[in-house]
Amino acid sequence: MEKVKFKIYLIAIFLCILILQIFYFIQVTFVFSNTEYLSPAIITPIIVGSVLGTIMGQIYYQRIKIQNQENIIGNLKITEVINNILLLSNKTSEPISFLQSTIEVIIKANFIKLDPRLGFFLKDLDGKFRIKAQHNLSDELLKICAIKGITSGECLCGQVILTKKTLHANCVNHRHTINYKGMKDHAHYNVPIMYNEEILGIMVLYLEVGHKKNEREVEFLESVSSVIALVLHKYFIEEEKKVEIVKLNNELISQNEMLIKKNRELDKFVYSTSHDLRSPLLSILGLLNLLKNDLLKEDEKEQTIKLMEDGLQKTDEMITSILDYSKNENLEIKYETTKIKKLVDEVLNMHKFVGGKEIEINLNIAIEKIQTDKYRFRTILNNLISNSIKYRRREVPLEIEISFKKYNTEEYQLYIKDNGEGIEKEELGKIFEMFHRSSSSAKGAGLGLYICKEIVTNLAGRIQVDSELGSWTMFTIYLPIKT
Repeated sequence: MEKVKFKIYLIAIFLCILILQIFYFIQVTFVFSNTEYLSPAIITPIIVGSVLGTIMGQIYYQRIKIQNQENIIGNLKITEVINNILLLSNKTSEPISFLQSTIEVIIKANFIKLDPRLGFFLKDLDGKFRIKAQHNLSDELLKICAIKGITSGECLCGQVILTKKTLHANCVNHRHTINYKGMKDHAHYNVPIMYNEEILGIMVLYLEVGHKKNEREVEFLESVSSVIALVLHKYFIEEEKKVEIVKLNNELISQNEMLIKKNRELDKFVYSTSHDLRSPLLSILGLLNLLKNDLLKEDEKEQTIKLMEDGLQKTDEMITSILDYSKNENLEIKYETTKIKKLVDEVLNMHKFVGGKEIEINLNIAIEKIQTDKYRFRTILNNLISNSIKYRRREVPLEIEISFKKYNTEEYQLYIKDNGEGIEKEELGKIFEMFHRSSSSAKGAGLGLYICKEIVTNLAGRIQVDSELGSWTMFTIYLPIKT
């Protein structure tokens, strides 16, 4: 503004001199037409006008020269500050330490007459901006701006986020929506720190009340801000790479642990299945040999056939368990609309009568249908109901309670409770292991509960068991709600 006023002033003087010279030139021409010489009264204004024009030209030249010198000095100072900031970026690998050191560089440069109070906001994961580095800011302000944080449009800093422009205020005015008790009047600059139009942070500098906006100061601050943005972007990219590397390493470790686990399970699986399949087959072959050679009495033949049926049934159970295990491991999870009551009825019909004794079923199905893997859900129901039947107490009628409901906003709950033999407390932590049998007399292949646990895990759920020996057992399963 001062430059413009000065130029207008000079132009006005030059116009006055020009008009004066034109006027006297006309007068001189008139005099020449009537006299043979020039009088001092005529020549003096011309000389004075020329001298004044020369003087004013020199004044204008000197003023421009001084301004150019000031610009050169200012540019050198900006360059020096930028170089110092870039040197800081090579000395520290942590953004907050870098910003704290940058504050010292800005204060030392003395390019702007500061309060001196200043700070840097950075964007946090929750989208709010919080002060991460500062100098001389009050505890009251830090409680608001460093802990609570600010959002887009809130106070002057929030306006910077909204407009992506440098803002100036020469006093505390209506734009200052954040106030606290004891806050003194002040002026300040609020400068966006941007990279590719993305706000990474805000630089706020406190000034004395009444400090006017200066374009040279704004140029300095925005130059510094641009360099800071480049350095912060580099830090953030490196941090993202570090996080990605850690994530990949954790995934590799997890996959390696999973492979080790699977290999151990596979070794155990091959050994146990070969043994469990071979044993009943050898027993059946032996019994067939007795029948073939007619070495049994009539009353022994019926018992032998029953033993053969038991052996074949065990073999069938083992093969079924192997197929369930293989399908759970290899088949892709397929979510589809599943009617819970219908699926439960289908499974119960497979086990409704055992040894001529009816099973008492208590159903509490609160949800009609859900999105789940129907095959896997059926396998869970089948294995748990089958276990209740296998480990029933012969002296009392078998009772099975089945409940399915919405547990919370994120999970369904399925529980199956029976009044069977129960499980010893020390065995509860082992029953989900592959081929685990609580005792040598335990029935089954030892895969059913292991498969249940693996299925629930694949469905991103969890399974729990509780029991009282000689009284009851209850399995509770939590599955995520899928929409």
